[in-house]
Amino acid sequence: MKKQRILSTSPSSVAAESSVLAAPSSGTSGTGRKGNSSRAALLARLAAHKKEGRASFGFLSLMALAACGGGGSPAGTVAPTPGELEVTIPTPPPATLVENDDGTTSATIAFPITTSNAEGNANTTVTPSVQQGSSDSTAAAPDLVYDESAGTLTAKYPGVYVVEVVSTDDSTAVTESVTVTVEGDLVALDEADRPALTLEQATTETGEAVQIDPYTLFRDDAAITIKGVTGNSGVTWNSTTGQIEIDQSAIGSQSDDPVTVTVTAESANDTEAVVMITLNSDDIEAISPTTAGTAPAGGALSIIDAAALFSDADTTQTKTYSITDKGGLEGLTIDPVTGAITFLDATTSIDQLPNEETSYTIVIEASDGFGTATVTYTLTLSGNAFPLGDTNAALSSTFTGTAIDLSALFVDEDSSATGLQDADGETFTLSVAAATGNTLTVSDGTSIGYTFNTGTNQFTLIGDVFPGDYTFNVLADDGAGGITTVAYALTVPNENPEAVSASPAATYQRSAIDLSTLFVDKNSSTNGLQDDDGDTFTLSVAATGSNALSESDGSSIGYTFDDGTNEFTLIGEVDADDYTFNVIANDGRGGVTTVAYTLTVPANTDPVATNATAASTGTSIDLAALFTDADSGAPGLQDNDGDTFTVTITPTGTNALDSSQYSTTGTQFSLNAGVAADTYTFNVIADDGRQGKTTVVYTLTVPANNAPGRSATGVDQASGFDVTSLFLDTDPSKIGVQDA
Repeated sequence: MKKQRILSTSPSSVAAESSVLAAPSSGTSGTGRKGNSSRAALLARLAAHKKEGRASFGFLSLMALAACGGGGSPAGTVAPTPGELEVTIPTPPPATLVENDDGTTSATIAFPITTSNAEGNANTTVTPSVQQGSSDSTAAAPDLVYDESAGTLTAKYPGVYVVEVVSTDDSTAVTESVTVTVEGDLVALDEADRPALTLEQATTETGEAVQIDPYTLFRDDAAITIKGVTGNSGVTWNSTTGQIEIDQSAIGSQSDDPVTVTVTAESANDTEAVVMITLNSDDIEAISPTTAGTAPAGGALSIIDAAALFSDADTTQTKTYSITDKGGLEGLTIDPVTGAITFLDATTSIDQLPNEETSYTIVIEASDGFGTATVTYTLTLSGNAFPLGDTNAALSSTFTGTAIDLSALFVDEDSSATGLQDADGETFTLSVAAATGNTLTVSDGTSIGYTFNTGTNQFTLIGDVFPGDYTFNVLADDGAGGITTVAYALTVPNENPEAVSASPAATYQRSAIDLSTLFVDKNSSTNGLQDDDGDTFTLSVAATGSNALSESDGSSIGYTFDDGTNEFTLIGEVDADDYTFNVIANDGRGGVTTVAYTLTVPANTDPVATNATAASTGTSIDLAALFTDADSGAPGLQDNDGDTFTVTITPTGTNALDSSQYSTTGTQFSLNAGVAADTYTFNVIADDGRQGKTTVVYTLTVPANNAPGRSATGVDQASGFDVTSLFLDTDPSKIGVQDA
């Protein structure tokens, strides 16, 4: 006895499913490696199922199969070489659909995917697809969902699914296939999961019959056989092709009866399911072929909602609207998407409606892509005379800093009266409203934007409005429904800061550079730099070019820029070279001027020695005297670069001084007591700290110490003679007796 359960009998959709025993199906799993393939096994399984009947199979494709070039290897293959990409998927046991609290069914299958390689950069992506019906084509599979975080598959319907997993790293794609069986009753797919189809969508331009694949309506884990197809006149089932065919003569208008098809399927497990589908022609129609309307008093901008004049049972189809005959009312425009018909828009607002009541017959057409419908619409416009735009008035200007009188945009029909008057004698007032595009905002009197004085009709910009082209609408309202709109374009200019030269250059003099001198200050009496607009601009520095300087933190080698003083300074010992950087002047309102500055850092010069060699006799030396001070020309310790250099002593030669025999204090060199009389040679080295060094070879002679001399005469001790007369005084100008 076959078990059969009809799910629905509604005219729009009837779905059925049956409960059957699932045919067990085994799968393969293992560790996949690059270069292996299971695609042949997959195709063999598909062919076997098709040979048995109409089974339904799902595929879970992970990344593009075309990229992998093959499939995974079966279990038991040789272990991969260390470092190769591996994919491991355990074989899941058959799963059984269970009924949920909401009446739906589902099955959750553990499906952990493990990938590994030496680089640790394996990547797996899941894209479900399903093969169903009488062809080999695939479609989206909403009934099989892979949850990567949980490592599970969730099935909505029974079936035998072949899941292909593709994992890739930087150079390899590995494919592994696993068969997953979901057991359950033969079921008809929910309407949302069936291929979407309406008669118009299925109708071809050549008039061929509509075809429906009945196998796409069911799902089971065993082979499916279509037992019967019934329906309206013109509905047949071609047992040779397996397709349901609907002759176009069965396709009527929306008012005709819809096409109903009932399909009965049988599973290899001896169960049945029935589904009934309903198709409408869904032609778009006019609710009424003729209609009439009167524009609101004065002819407001939006006067007809054309979309409300038509109906279409298929709300999913895109509708387009057009006016095929304007009836002489050339000011009409229609939005093809919304169907909104407008008059007196921004481009035609200076036209005036007739003073008397006038009717216009227009034709509106709507299309849903498969059919069209038209409505003949009679539009009656009131006789109110709108304020008239002045066709001689300039509708654009450049802001010069003074207020703009917007009343000049309209015609005052009675200039002797107070206020602006139209042809009806009605006094109209002006207002300003935002338009599409680059619009201005209303100012509170201090914020940046605009103000409009309705008493004087003066429009004024407040604050530093950013330069650009702005549009706004000026509306003239006569209070009786007559509104005329003029689109006004206002250009806010801006002058960029002016550079003295576009590409200046200088040689670095080891002092700060004032970069403000690169630009013209239009108002030197103020604090800060100003351009022609009176905008105060600021400077910044940006490195550029292949040989760019880097910004210093104050101690590292590079540059600093003080935006308060505009001074640019090199920090540390920057290598000699030509460096380029941009100096950017920005006025804060879009005015930017860039100067490409080239700074030459000259090569370092060595300290200058007075002589390459020097000599003296004695025990002390002023080392500074051996070099020339480039700043003063006198002996000193500064070279031509302005570097202050230091001097050090390096003993040299066979009779070298030991460091314990001398000392230095500042630039003073002194021998310590007890140094033997002799001639000593040593190097005096001047170092500017920037790899500039100069050496002076110095020879110092230490004289011998002579014994005191005695006079030729004898000494008469009894006479009390001055004993100093017994010795020769080598320096009689000094007190005491001195030897040589």
